[in-house]
Amino acid sequence: MRTISLQTARRLFIQRQHLNDLNPANDAAGILDVVRDLGCVQLDPISAVARSHQLVVRSRVGHYDLAALDHLL
Repeated sequence: MRTISLQTARRLFIQRQHLNDLNPANDAAGILDVVRDLGCVQLDPISAVARSHQLVVRSRVGHYDLAALDHLL
């Protein structure tokens, strides 16, 4: 079993969840990379501000084409 420091674990978690400052491409391929790294995205038909899956992608990718996400879904 490998052991890593708590600082390294935090850094890896933030990077893998795409919560760092590095924005991936905002096209369909970039969105797909983010969703693959996250493992899943919850689809929620209720939208107080926007649908949850749209907010998750927006928080990681930035501005993107909603049609690209819809096509991937």
